[in-house]
Amino acid sequence: MFGSTLICDDDFTCMNRITRNMSDYYFKNCTFRELEFEGGDFGTVMVFCELRNCDLYWSTVAAGLFVSTRFVGTAFRGIIFAGSKFIECSFVDCNFGKDNLDGDCDFADAKFIDCEFQNTVGAPAVA
Repeated sequence: MFGSTLICDDDFTCMNRITRNMSDYYFKNCTFRELEFEGGDFGTVMVFCELRNCDLYWSTVAAGLFVSTRFVGTAFRGIIFAGSKFIECSFVDCNFGKDNLDGDCDFADAKFIDCEFQNTVGAPAVA
């Protein structure tokens, strides 16, 4: 399901060192700044990470696992979240929006467990 490369305690700006297939990696305690990720597979494992001012467009996060990860000022446009799990994550000043073909984000079978949404537009309905 996921790759075997563990990356810990690292800082990434503009995705300068990671391929477009994020499922090849596990991330722990990493920070991503100003990441622009278009297309490709963002279904990865992130634990204690932060994405700040990132733009994810028309990608799949299917089967991704995000634990205690913080999303700040992040745009999710036309993202497929099918089967992904977000546990104790926070979303601050984020936007779950449409892609350029007017397609919404797809939250089918995605789980948001004990997550917080602050000033976030288009957040998924959380039971």
